[in-house]
Amino acid sequence: QEISCSECGVVTEWVLTIDGREGALGLVSAAWGVAQDSSRRLWISFQETALVNVFDRSGKFVDRVGRRGEGPGEFLGPTALVSIGDSILVFDPRQQRVTVVGPDLKPGRNFRFVGEVFSGAALEWPRVVINAALPAAAGEGRPYHILNLRSERIENSFGEVSGEEGDRERIPILIGNLALDPETGDIWTTSRHRLRIERWTTEGDLLQTFAGNSNLFPEDAKGRLGDRRTPPDPRILRLLPNAGSLLVFFLAPRPDWREAWLGHPRTIPGHGEDLPDLSLLLQGKVALIDPSQGSIRGVWDTDLRPLGFGHIADEIVSLEPEMDFFQSVSVHRVRAQTENGPRPGPTVPRR
Repeated sequence: QEISCSECGVVTEWVLTIDGREGALGLVSAAWGVAQDSSRRLWISFQETALVNVFDRSGKFVDRVGRRGEGPGEFLGPTALVSIGDSILVFDPRQQRVTVVGPDLKPGRNFRFVGEVFSGAALEWPRVVINAALPAAAGEGRPYHILNLRSERIENSFGEVSGEEGDRERIPILIGNLALDPETGDIWTTSRHRLRIERWTTEGDLLQTFAGNSNLFPEDAKGRLGDRRTPPDPRILRLLPNAGSLLVFFLAPRPDWREAWLGHPRTIPGHGEDLPDLSLLLQGKVALIDPSQGSIRGVWDTDLRPLGFGHIADEIVSLEPEMDFFQSVSVHRVRAQTENGPRPGPTVPRR
């Protein structure tokens, strides 16, 4: 597709930063999920340290939820967090359990749930939509599922069917992105490695498909790291509905990716080759998509990298590396600008 809007752009507004030096983040690189409760507190899960930490809207640490263990109110590896009214769902695949945590930060009801959940969003009670790798009998090899919290069962599964259970490439195929349209309530999804955007009803019926530019996303992309001859595959990080359009945050090969391979090698265990740091290979980008017209309105560089996190309303939560060992978590409000509005400001996040 041709870029269709020369006057469009994306504006980011800094909201808050949680500094890794304060010690409340645990292992920042292990941060996995994010959610916002009805009091606008920010919840972040840390899988490797079995922590769920809560911060207020100024970024100040409030408290930890639960503790490490296998008993009620304890976690082994919390991943996805989903806000349901004034409570938060905590998915812990290592426990094979979902825990409901109330506004007092006390773990309450829990139930057994087998599968690895990557992200989710609340629909009309008692249903949530999740992106998850479930046993074949439960999920039919599909990436998206409607979970009924009252019955504690999967009502429906939808999306492209992945490989057979046990296939080593099955999990990467199942990892996707989902977002609820704030105007229609429909579910937007896209895979991790292809710009194939789909719109679904809350019942899992396909309404619309948009296939993106093959120059940005090769059809055979599967998340490969590349080598000195082949660039790394692009990967989609987040999908954010915005005023009738879609903002797609992704990583694409830098123009100098080949020089990075030759000049900055490091060894990755199990990969069998020297591999540069991914920040030297991949550049953060954001695309403005008009699904109604089937067009990419613009693509811009961005410093936002919402790896392993997600979005809350019109805000992107991202992990920001610092110059030293420590890292921070930042929140930015993001909005699209079109030719009908003022000219856009810079796309680089402002502090």
